[in-house]
Amino acid sequence: MKLDDYVVFRNNKKTLQHTSRDTSKTPIQFMTFDTRNVVDFDNVKTEVLSSVFGEKDSIARSADALFSTENGLYMVEFKNGFFTNLEISQKANNSIMLFNFVTAKQIDYSRENMSFVLVYNKDVKTLSWEDSIALHKAICAKEGFKGFGTDKLKGFSYKAVYMIEKNDIDAFLKTI
Repeated sequence: MKLDDYVVFRNNKKTLQHTSRDTSKTPIQFMTFDTRNVVDFDNVKTEVLSSVFGEKDSIARSADALFSTENGLYMVEFKNGFFTNLEISQKANNSIMLFNFVTAKQIDYSRENMSFVLVYNKDVKTLSWEDSIALHKAICAKEGFKGFGTDKLKGFSYKAVYMIEKNDIDAFLKTI
């Protein structure tokens, strides 16, 4: 699938660095400095809801970025501050629904071709000691680690789920 085949995706390109910015901090912080072009999925949500449903401000939540590699599609959510498991689950599920609406794909497409990546700040949201070990093993094995409410996403709406600490995102991006 070529994301540029869809006007709303093509018109909402930014760098991954830009979509990782945290404007709530002074100075503005970035969770990655990767300059690959991605779809700013928050802007896609705003544009689609505004043009189709007439809603400029919506309670709908979405992931920050969407991009493709030869290994498939990646939906990315950056969380530099506190978040709830429910928030992550809602963003992941709303993003799939929006993606399917734009592309006219069925859920089986994302289940076979799309991964969800949560990039978080471990200084704000910590894992238990056991989960930290499991997460490290999952990264080394290039497998998804499920936590923070993402355990039901893999196999239902996404091919894989990855939880990546912000200091490890650039190394992870080199593996995909």
